Amino acid sequence: MTRLTRTTFIAAVLLSSPAIADQQDLVARGAYLVTGPAGCGNCHSPMGPTGVIAGQELGGRLVEANDMFTAIAPNITPASHIAD
Repeated sequence: MTRLTRTTFIAAVLLSSPAIADQQDLVARGAYLVTGPAGCGNCHSPMGPTGVIAGQELGGRLVEANDMFTAIAPNITPASHIAD
């Protein structure tokens, strides 16, 4: 894809963004999906001995480390202060 085509595509997506009310609906829908059916917290939330560490939901964690690979579920929140 050429740079001009990419730029045109990105501009079209940005300029066609939904109205503010629609954006609020999208945020609510996203929150529902992340905390519900998608189960993002199953991998992306740090766990302590009693479960998810309060205040660090979706803050990222090491999911698997073995001889073949290391899998890390990164911080998927907008909060940069939560350590991965």
